[in-house]
Amino acid sequence: MTGEMEDVITSSRKFAIACRHSFIDYIHFLGGILTCDCSAKYQLTSCSEVKWKAFVEKYYEQTDVSEDDELGLTKKAEKIIIHSSVYARQTNSEYISSDHLLLALLSTNNPVAEELQKSGIIFEDVSKSVFTDFEISLFRNFTPLIKKSEYTSFDKWFIPKKSISNILNEWHYIAYEFYEAEEYDQCIRACEIAQSLSNENPVFDVLKAYAYFAKRDYKDAISLFAELGERFADQTEYQIFIAYCHDEEKNYAAAAKIYHALLEKQPASTVLLNNIGFNLQSQERYSEAIPYYEAAINIDPEFAYPYDNMGFCKFKLGDDESALYLIDKALELDKGNSYAYKYKGVIFMTQDKREEAVKNFKLALKFGYTKKYGNAVNEYMLQMGF
Repeated sequence: MTGEMEDVITSSRKFAIACRHSFIDYIHFLGGILTCDCSAKYQLTSCSEVKWKAFVEKYYEQTDVSEDDELGLTKKAEKIIIHSSVYARQTNSEYISSDHLLLALLSTNNPVAEELQKSGIIFEDVSKSVFTDFEISLFRNFTPLIKKSEYTSFDKWFIPKKSISNILNEWHYIAYEFYEAEEYDQCIRACEIAQSLSNENPVFDVLKAYAYFAKRDYKDAISLFAELGERFADQTEYQIFIAYCHDEEKNYAAAAKIYHALLEKQPASTVLLNNIGFNLQSQERYSEAIPYYEAAINIDPEFAYPYDNMGFCKFKLGDDESALYLIDKALELDKGNSYAYKYKGVIFMTQDKREEAVKNFKLALKFGYTKKYGNAVNEYMLQMGF
């Protein structure tokens, strides 16, 4: 690791200090790329250094740090660099470049990749743009699941109490790596093994709940989120996920009851306003949904989802021009919004604009619609002969 990569790490350190963080995590690497003259920076022209700094500052607790402080790399940051070396080998490169680092950041389901997708940047596009002579295989560098059954009373007898915490931390790291790699069954299994040693740490139930949700197993997700809601005073996030699960299972009344109860306590919540709108939209109550979307946009004009949802409602009410305008506005704010591309595809399909419809359905698939929301786009493509 020399030259450009050393500049990126140096910039990442300065970025971490500017954010008042006493360590360098993988999330700081993107800040390092954005703030130094490196090749990957030219793949990120749609990203804002200022917005990324604001995002990162909220992500970790801030402390007093200075240029003289020694900042260590987190375990995750070290793994990302190792991950980058795999892409360097795939491209026959002697050194790791910032482009290899960017590919590593984009290769798993993590906050960096999620935010970059909003700018329309995904692994496949970067790999094809930068490494035109290579077919780069997606590599997800997670720890293999240890072939271990659940801990027995006999096992626990021989484990010193001081060691249990370290073992649980390791299992949490393994489970979270599986979650990032979208290996949700393995993530759940790792959590269950850890819980057989000790069930006192709620992080494993939290991770399991999100894993069930991500794999669209809404029944188990609801059960776990409900348990977590009973254990913690601030249960808003869990309640929102429960309501979302009810919506996905078409249990709209149960979802609406939760949303409205939460909205009474948080009337300015754009997420709740958008979700109530979508709850009504899913019931084909399009005129009733629109005021909730308008309220969400008035509170936060940078929140993308109410725009495309309201656009689809306008389409259903016969106003195609307003619909496309609103959906395009959503895509200005989030270029990776697969739902917005689906909406555009549906509108163009009904207008018998086959080429435009297919183009947008393909974009919806490219940005992960099927993984997130189900097979609707694939079914539309089948209807069109693809």
